[in-house]
Amino acid sequence: EDIPVRPIMVCNDGPTTGICRFLGSLFGALFNAATHCRKFKKAVDVIHALKFYQKSGQLQPNTLFASFNIDDLCIRFSHEQAINVLERFLNAYVPDHHIQGMTIDTILQLARLVMENQYFIYNYKLYQQTMGGASGSPLTIPLVYIYLFYWQQDLMNDLVPKN
Repeated sequence: EDIPVRPIMVCNDGPTTGICRFLGSLFGALFNAATHCRKFKKAVDVIHALKFYQKSGQLQPNTLFASFNIDDLCIRFSHEQAINVLERFLNAYVPDHHIQGMTIDTILQLARLVMENQYFIYNYKLYQQTMGGASGSPLTIPLVYIYLFYWQQDLMNDLVPKN
């Protein structure tokens, strides 16, 4: 049954917690270095960024804006799609295919291990989380950012006329 719940990470000493923290930090740093994307936590930060964007002459009549809430995406992304996009990202942005002495394949195996071992309790029953990631998990947001990075490129290819 498709139960729309939002698991919250409350176990700070589980068997995959250390791996989860390591991967979250690693993917966050790689994403920031590769994309230089701006991320906003508060609406006022968006306003300040838009003012700067306008003052620097980058705000044009044909500038496109998109806004969306990632909360639903955080709990509904496919683990297999996340691994595929992560592999694409790592192959594109890790030139020697090694990160801190580990191969991309090892990193992907660790990410898969964490995602396949997410559990939560709902109505006194234990469930395995087969889609998305737990709120508060250090791995969820970096994975969603990487997923959105490629989704954004695909969206732009569809929106912008090919001239």
